[in-house]
Amino acid sequence: MAGRVAKWTGGALFAVAAVGMGAYFLHVGLAKADQTASVVGAFVGVAGLALALYGTLTTRRANAAAPIPGTCAGPDNPAAVHNEISGGVFDGPVVQSRDVHQINFGLFASPSQSRPAE
Repeated sequence: MAGRVAKWTGGALFAVAAVGMGAYFLHVGLAKADQTASVVGAFVGVAGLALALYGTLTTRRANAAAPIPGTCAGPDNPAAVHNEISGGVFDGPVVQSRDVHQINFGLFASPSQSRPAE
């Protein structure tokens, strides 16, 4: 219910603002309306940039502060992560990890060479 009221209120405010700006711009003329719209647009752009930066910073801080559930294995919780692979044919090593930077297993045969012909 609250979401519907917010949508209707936002739509009504937008409609009132659009009609009010149209009446103002019609009253002051096209040249003055163009200048006013440029200034208002610049302020809206700066405000939007500031809000975007604020949202980005608060999201990063919240994500950095909170650990991901189930990923903290250690002495207190040794079984926090359980990886299981079942079914299928694996022609080489299977690596399940987080934050892998460089890994080298050497050369392995292609899957078509490692399986017998059926």
